[in-house]
Amino acid sequence: MAGTAPNWRVAARALGEGQLWANLAIPGAGARLTLHTDGTPESVANPNAFHLGATKSGAKLMVKPTRQDFFVDEITAPVDTIITAMESAIAAELVGVTDMDLLELLTSGFGTLSSASGYEEISFGTKADTFTSIAHIFPTREDPTKFAVWHLYKAMNDAGLDFGSAKKEMSFTPVNFKSYAISTRAAVDQYGKYWKQAA
Repeated sequence: MAGTAPNWRVAARALGEGQLWANLAIPGAGARLTLHTDGTPESVANPNAFHLGATKSGAKLMVKPTRQDFFVDEITAPVDTIITAMESAIAAELVGVTDMDLLELLTSGFGTLSSASGYEEISFGTKADTFTSIAHIFPTREDPTKFAVWHLYKAMNDAGLDFGSAKKEMSFTPVNFKSYAISTRAAVDQYGKYWKQAA
């Protein structure tokens, strides 16, 4: 009998810079974010798309279920399990700490942007939360003309606003866009999706 051929899957690696985009259109059931040929959000389908700019070291993409296991007295291993919670997020450190439009997005629920002659400001206090549809888009290593997309339909930065000002270091602000469920969607598609273009 012949052995089974291994597949090291090295062609499917993620290597290279991506882009973070917010204020995207939420695709309908079974659909995906509409991209232009250069991998950016297509402008007609995403007229409010907002690029979050440069990062310190790219983005971290995460989805994680919390499970509850069930046991019976006679067996030491669990005999069943259910998902009791889901967590999904996009985290990064952003460079644009003096860009007031960016900071307005990052301070949802506690920051209010205003401006007049000679100044722009964000005042801090509580207000209604607003969510954004956010995606990290990056070219695939096996074919740089094709793109992979980590898209959260309804998210908010829960990392607050935190950056320094120093002579010898450039400032970055950490962000963590946490996903929230859209309860009107099918249970299998309430948070977002990860997909990539195929040849």
